[in-house]
Amino acid sequence: MGKDGEKSAKKKNKKSDKSERVVKDKSAIAKPKKQKTKVEVADVAGGRGKREEHKSEAAFNQARRQVKTQDGTGSLALKIRALKDPSEPADYLDKWKTNKAEWKFNKNLQNWLLTNAHDSSKVDKEHFGILLEYCSGLQGAAREWALKDARLILERAAKLAKEAEEEKEEGKAEFLQREVDRMKKRKKRAAKMLAILSDGSDE
Repeated sequence: MGKDGEKSAKKKNKKSDKSERVVKDKSAIAKPKKQKTKVEVADVAGGRGKREEHKSEAAFNQARRQVKTQDGTGSLALKIRALKDPSEPADYLDKWKTNKAEWKFNKNLQNWLLTNAHDSSKVDKEHFGILLEYCSGLQGAAREWALKDARLILERAAKLAKEAEEEKEEGKAEFLQREVDRMKKRKKRAAKMLAILSDGSDE
């Protein structure tokens, strides 16, 4: 073999050795496959409970938005535009209560108040009391919607309480109890609203 042949053979051997080292290095740093861990039953139940809670609340709010007229031919859904200032609803009620000369009817604020009347985080106790007085004078579609909405809340509260008593499945029972607790304040407010709106003219 000539000198050129020897040089060529040496180059091939070097390339081969280098490729082997690369393969060995890659195998040395290769990360082991992660073992799939078993999810505890309690975690699954808790996750399922949160998902069901979210779906349940979403379905209920959807039902509130789809309230129909008494004859079932039309929708009573209240349209609400975004508030410019979060203090607007409270100011609206305060002015109605203390300064009717300067108070002006605002359909958007009325709709917002009716929709959020049963949520104590949006309408505090003091302003809910004023809202009850305000609602005693409601007429037309707004009054009909508020009546049906109050009944819907009371029906849901009763249904949840019954299901919580009957449902013993792990995870779901806790979810139902959270729903029941959340509906307690809404139930009280809905009962007061129903009493005001149906006074002498219950459907």
